[in-house]
Amino acid sequence: MSKIRRTLRGVLLFVAAAVLLMPVVAGGQQKTFEGVTLEVMILASHSQFDPVWERLEEFENETGMKVNFNMVYDWPEVLAKTLRDARLHEGRFDVFEVSEDAMAALKDYVEPLNSYIERDFGMSVAEWKERWLPIFADFVDFDGSIVCYPFYGCWQLGLHRADLFEDPNEKAAFKKIFGYDLGPPKSLTMLVDVAKFFTRDTDGDGDIDLWGLLTSGGRQFQIFNSLWWQSGRRYYDEEGHCMWGPEYPENQWLAEDIARFMQNMVHKWGVTPAAVVGMDLSPTLDLYLEGNGAMVYSWAYLAWKEAQLPETIARIGRTESWKMPGRIPGMGVRGGGWYRAISGDSKQKDAAWEFIKWACSDENIKLALTDGPGSFCAPSIELADWAARERIIPPAMAEAAMEEMRPFSRSPAIPAAAIYMREMCEKLLEGRITPEEWTKQTGEELERLGQRAQG
Repeated sequence: MSKIRRTLRGVLLFVAAAVLLMPVVAGGQQKTFEGVTLEVMILASHSQFDPVWERLEEFENETGMKVNFNMVYDWPEVLAKTLRDARLHEGRFDVFEVSEDAMAALKDYVEPLNSYIERDFGMSVAEWKERWLPIFADFVDFDGSIVCYPFYGCWQLGLHRADLFEDPNEKAAFKKIFGYDLGPPKSLTMLVDVAKFFTRDTDGDGDIDLWGLLTSGGRQFQIFNSLWWQSGRRYYDEEGHCMWGPEYPENQWLAEDIARFMQNMVHKWGVTPAAVVGMDLSPTLDLYLEGNGAMVYSWAYLAWKEAQLPETIARIGRTESWKMPGRIPGMGVRGGGWYRAISGDSKQKDAAWEFIKWACSDENIKLALTDGPGSFCAPSIELADWAARERIIPPAMAEAAMEEMRPFSRSPAIPAAAIYMREMCEKLLEGRITPEEWTKQTGEELERLGQRAQG
């Protein structure tokens, strides 16, 4: 029985009441918002929700409101537009779509949801929180104020070509070289060994066409995040000090060690293509799905559905999932998520809540998971368990969800720090900076950002 399943059994009485969380827009709520126009921020890359948005006209007809989608196209744009609108009180948006790394900076500019939850779901906030996976139940709550509504879980994980790993000839060759059995990586040493083993020229033309480990450019700062979090640390302590900055010299060896590991994948071991520096997520996942990688580590859950298609299996064999091996067992990876929040400047807060309640309902989350492209982790225990059992999400994603997964530190500096780390990881992978220099520069800059945010 899975960890999620065991946890689910402990909340069966609550889940039995989850029907209250279905979208309620008909009957007595019909046409309540006639003449209201709602401005909603939507991240275009969350195309999993396209089947939900196809039902938007139905929602508009039932409520009487008009919903305008304001599309944003990448994570930095989300951060910039959300924080600008909130801090300058521009009031361009009624509903924000925001990732967890911005919530500490945004929490004082959004409408608390406590009274809406208690009124419409007929339960206390504490009972409402029980239905969510631990990372979401923790993150929505800032000192008792529910500042956002979860709808999308995301964290880094690995995929591997299971048939390739299980091939008897490959297994025998690997054991002869390394002295132990081939399989999904259980340690960083094993990850490197497996990646070295599979990196090869398969057609004899002198060029490598099978890479041991594919990753995606500046997004490799998520590899740093995974390994750093799995060591029991975060970016910042409670006083806003960077945990490998000047105040934490005892941690600098670890940051440097992780930076060296990332750089070595490209420049020493050669298991990741040098072109990775200029590659974003989609081309990286495409390389894997085309058979040019034995493993991929990134937001790889987005390729899971396509990897299960018969035509993909015919091309590259079966795909299974794995978690990045950690330094300290049980610490878990950095968990991420996306949330909807009501702008504190909205003049249509009740309508905004009605939209959030509908968009984030179990019915629509399930629709996005079944009919939308790609996958994601549902934030509720019940739906995450269902999606794992149906293999709609990678098993490793579901397993990670019930570990001691933790989000970013609750520092207002996180948005600027995350963008800076992405830029610095590109510099590291290009070989334009040594791991020692990288550790010193990032530690000092994150310290500066953290102290400035502390005021």
